[in-house]
Formats: sequence, C-alpha cells, structure tokens
Amino acid sequence: ELPRDQHPWFLACQAHPEFLSTPREGHPLFIGFIRAARERKAGGKLAQDAAA
Repeated sequence: ELPRDQHPWFLACQAHPEFLSTPREGHPLFIGFIRAARERKAGGKLAQDAAA
C-alpha cells in the first residue's frame, strides 16, 4: 500500500459487478465506480450529473 500523499484513494472489491451489469441496467457498485472516475477526470464537475 502506498502512502496517502502518493496515492490518496483505493478501491477494494471481491465481487465482479461488471459481470452482473448490462448496458441498460448496471450494478450499483459498478455504476458508482464509473461515475466517480468520470467526476474525478472532469475535475469534480459532474456532481450535478448524478441523475444521468
């Protein structure tokens, strides 16, 4: 594990929600992870886009 100042976050998951997702209905864990990644990439500008 890296120190927080070098790598400030982590995700741990034993399940594989991507295998339980479909294009129309994604698993909530997978959708949340993708949404957080998109928000981080956009500099936190997608927080209002939570309904999409």
